[in-house]
Amino acid sequence: MRVGDSERDETATQLSEHFAAGRLDHSEFAERTERALSARTRGDLDILLNDLPVLPVAVQPSATLAATAGITPSQLSERAEWRRSTLTTWAVFAVFFVILWAVTGAGYFWPVFPILGWGIGVAVSGIQAYSRPATLPSEQDDRTMLPPPDDDRRGTNPGDWNRP
Repeated sequence: MRVGDSERDETATQLSEHFAAGRLDHSEFAERTERALSARTRGDLDILLNDLPVLPVAVQPSATLAATAGITPSQLSERAEWRRSTLTTWAVFAVFFVILWAVTGAGYFWPVFPILGWGIGVAVSGIQAYSRPATLPSEQDDRTMLPPPDDDRRGTNPGDWNRP
């Protein structure tokens, strides 16, 4: 069976844990990691871990807390995306403004205005991201795009595909 990036990354992570535990030397770790990242099938990945002990499965705290709080995986990924995009961008620019202030003489602390102004928008965005309920499949837009018919009697406009 073919594998995706997540399976390759998981195997590489397991190999790094075995390397950290001293079960693999540096050259063997590098070789196995390279083979793991270029693996195409589950068998290719299994060969890399056959002679190593099975690592204990760690409970991921975020998944456990999310399950007890009733948060869906889609909400977790939306929140992670928000942190990665919005919050990180704001923080980078905040640091940039402070460095610019320091380089230009460090007089009156003017960066407070763009940092707070933008920060209010980021805070509102964060409140919305963390308070948005998950969209259940039954609540999603039921207008799905159907493929064009084989018999080309209907128009080529995609909006026409859903009409009988």
